[in-house]
Amino acid sequence: MLKKQGRRLNVNSQEKTAFRRTQPWKLFRLKIIRERKTTCELCGKHKKSAKQLDVHHLLPSDYTNLDPSRFKILCTDCHLFVERMAVRITGGDPFPRRDIFLAWVGGFLPVLERTIDKYMK
Repeated sequence: MLKKQGRRLNVNSQEKTAFRRTQPWKLFRLKIIRERKTTCELCGKHKKSAKQLDVHHLLPSDYTNLDPSRFKILCTDCHLFVERMAVRITGGDPFPRRDIFLAWVGGFLPVLERTIDKYMK
């Protein structure tokens, strides 16, 4: 069962798995992936099927809030990359600082430098 702790919803991995099996999540997942054209929002790769994409929670502390602005569509490789970098940058804190993350990514993707600079201001 999902537990409220203060203002945050504390969700463990078993509860996350159970939530992802619910009908509301499954319908939301398909809808958001289709609306965003089955394309990874980080690398831009188009996938043929929704099964080839992950729905990434930007705010994992509020796991069951299905507001579309709280999610990004990522291919498996980009999702793994984002999760690993979040842990590396924050030392395990699930809420990475956007400025540090974007600066780090910018060091590897110079073609995005102007776009990243826009977010850094």
